[in-house]
Amino acid sequence: MARLFWLFLVVATNCNSADLPLVVGPTGFPDVSGGRWMIVSRAELEAGARANGQPLPPLGPPPKLGGTFKNEPMDKLIIGDSEGWMANLAAYRQGVKRAADVLPNAKIDLVSLTGTPFENQFTLLGYVPAGTRPGGPWTAVSRLFAKPPGELVLLKEWDFGLDGGGVVLLDDMLNTKIGGARATFIVTQNGDVTETMIRWITGTRQFELIAECKLTKGCADPDEWRQIVNTIPVAPISTPMKPVQQ
Repeated sequence: MARLFWLFLVVATNCNSADLPLVVGPTGFPDVSGGRWMIVSRAELEAGARANGQPLPPLGPPPKLGGTFKNEPMDKLIIGDSEGWMANLAAYRQGVKRAADVLPNAKIDLVSLTGTPFENQFTLLGYVPAGTRPGGPWTAVSRLFAKPPGELVLLKEWDFGLDGGGVVLLDDMLNTKIGGARATFIVTQNGDVTETMIRWITGTRQFELIAECKLTKGCADPDEWRQIVNTIPVAPISTPMKPVQQ
């Protein structure tokens, strides 16, 4: 759990997104209910928790920083714990469902990927709903793609506004931008497997892209993935309460 705290904190009510790490905030935790989100520093969270006599769980050391992206010198590659970050996207491939089995019972209206590389260059393999109720309705749905020559790509969308909750982002982990939104960008290597993870928020929606490549050559580099996700449209706001950013 300490590792998940470094990525982002979520406060949600009636949340159906079981594959997302949910953290119920202590007294004094920033109020992000009603589809709001905030950016805070670790120091701010710790100070607020101490003031209320409820210290945060240990967060552990931040991931090591090293290297730079080619296009944005101020951005850093974050090398995470290879055992903790790696996702088994092959397992997702075995469990994907058809659109007809997922979309009619999804509360979230997935953004259109028409005209993006996801439509023009990738192959859609299927959908993966997320929730505590096997039958839905779902506020989080992922799409799994195959990207030539041999990468698997999972694009997750979760509308936290539909759950009445929100998200607290740690300033310490926001190391790039997607569109105008600050984002977390992590590249992990474990043996011959490379995994890229990008997470950002637009509207009341949190996006997460995970790309897994097991090739010695031909994997998309970090800047290519940043360009690809920048083609994803801005998501709408699902609640009347406008998200706030600090």
